Amino acid sequence: MYFIDKVTSKRLIISAYTEEEMDQLIAATDDCNKNEAYRAMLQGMRDHQDQYLWYTNWKICLQQSGLILGSARFMGPPNDNHEVEIDYDLGAACQNQGYRTEALEELCAWAFRHADCFYVQAETSVQNTAAQEVLAKNHFRQIGAGEERLRFELEKPKFTWLPIYLLLGFAGGLYLGIAFDRLAYGLTIGLISGIAFGLTLNRADQKARIRNTNKPQ
Repeated sequence: MYFIDKVTSKRLIISAYTEEEMDQLIAATDDCNKNEAYRAMLQGMRDHQDQYLWYTNWKICLQQSGLILGSARFMGPPNDNHEVEIDYDLGAACQNQGYRTEALEELCAWAFRHADCFYVQAETSVQNTAAQEVLAKNHFRQIGAGEERLRFELEKPKFTWLPIYLLLGFAGGLYLGIAFDRLAYGLTIGLISGIAFGLTLNRADQKARIRNTNKPQ
């Protein structure tokens, strides 16, 4: 389980609310819709203590001044198709400052550090071109469209293990070859082992990304 509850970028500090902080946020929020959403988050945190970071609110602040710019949240942990959904809310003062792009990038990176998360999704209204631009800057691609909402997705960057294990195999083979005075034999064993491990891990990564296309929409 990945429990890091704070991430930093060049200009921002993004930290997860604790249960106590969520209680305080609820008490200080007069907006009925936001208050209800915060209560649902808090209940999710309490119901899923071992995964509370996927349910809580994340506070987005400027590093230098500590000014709160807004917040973001995930809609629960990765589902069976390795997908999570993210939403964020930063004030109008953040327009054209790049803070939304920066915050979204860091939170997606945080999500992708979890072994079972391969896709981050987000929705925005058809009219919200500013939000669509932020998603585009973070390399989200559109995967769905309705009359009022558009859906976007970012896939976890693919990583190939083959070069790494080839190098490890070469190093191990070189060591064996020198140790037993059979260099060619050692290098052959090492390189074959490196290729086998690298390809196995690559296949495992590809398999993990496979999704159930018959899931309910």
